[in-house]
Amino acid sequence: MLRRATCISLLWFAFAIYMSLSGCCGCKDNSHAIQYCVNVSSATLTPYDNSGTEPVPAGAQSIPGRALILELQLQHEDAVCFKSPPKSFFNAAYAFTCKQKTEGRLIDSVKFVSIVADIPYDDIHPAGVELNEYFKMPPVGDYNYIGEMADGAFRFYALQAPQQAQVVVYTARILFNSGKTIEVTTQPLSIVP
Repeated sequence: MLRRATCISLLWFAFAIYMSLSGCCGCKDNSHAIQYCVNVSSATLTPYDNSGTEPVPAGAQSIPGRALILELQLQHEDAVCFKSPPKSFFNAAYAFTCKQKTEGRLIDSVKFVSIVADIPYDDIHPAGVELNEYFKMPPVGDYNYIGEMADGAFRFYALQAPQQAQVVVYTARILFNSGKTIEVTTQPLSIVP
């Protein structure tokens, strides 16, 4: 009888060790990992007049060319594209003590952003030619950041005005690694040198 009780006690002890070890292993091998697929759903390009004490949305008034700010806003959509199931009942029972690992994967990673105007900007920049050298722009890697900042706003500060006062429509062309492109434009803006 004592031998049987000892065997049962040892079995329960082995079962308890197995349960705690399988739960810990579940934490370490990220068996509860969730992966989010992030797509760029839309974009907007908003002009600001930075000639005052703080930038204000551009209106009908003329904007000094070097006081122009173009703000590119990228909206993202997040969806769960992968969630690994628990490997065993014990992992599922132990999961409430595990820190859940989440990982984001940007499907639409930005490869390049260019700014163009619909009119000749100066002698060497006819209509439709890239004007990136005339704007202070963030590095491309900044567009692909996902985490706490789900919707990113990126500001392009004008460094050069057009040679003549004119009405300009600016376009931001966003090229993704997949080959997909998005173009967003401003309303017509009265820009003065």
